[in-house]
Amino acid sequence: MMIHSRYTSLVLTFWPIYPANTLTVTGTIVSCIGYLGVLAGLKENRCMFVSFYVLLFILMLVELAMGCVFLVYAREIYNYFEADLTHSLEIYRGGTPEATKTLIDDFDAVQHVFKCCGVHGPADWVDNIPISCCTEDPCNKVNFPYWQRGCMVPLREWFAHNYRATGAGVVSMFILQVHALLICGFFDSL
Repeated sequence: MMIHSRYTSLVLTFWPIYPANTLTVTGTIVSCIGYLGVLAGLKENRCMFVSFYVLLFILMLVELAMGCVFLVYAREIYNYFEADLTHSLEIYRGGTPEATKTLIDDFDAVQHVFKCCGVHGPADWVDNIPISCCTEDPCNKVNFPYWQRGCMVPLREWFAHNYRATGAGVVSMFILQVHALLICGFFDSL
């Protein structure tokens, strides 16, 4: 996921919650807690069962808190998203040393895939519209036709779709963890 992630160089504000990093850390924690639960079941050790139960409960609360934070601050996330895209466009347009090949390729890919131009529209590019905004494929013209809509709305919709899928995954994991807590509590009472 770190190698094939799309458009990551355009969004700089949320690097700590970059999906690949988050999945790696979360997967490691969940694996350790799951291993503790399996070991507790094999050894039939009450202390390990209680530790598994408490850790699973804490993990469940953290997931619930993160879900609430994302729901409450969804608008702020969109604002940061827009600011990062605008900043990336300015770096691309300005040709500064920060304009890495990855950033340029990601911005060109966004404009090509989502059939858009600039963040809010082609006016963002001033008079230097890149060929990735061209409506024709392949585009070999000097004065080529370009997309009139900006990329912010399609990217926001793409992000919202992924956001809903992630939310569904979190809800599914929450249900499984509640089920595991109930089963663990049942066996612990025996």
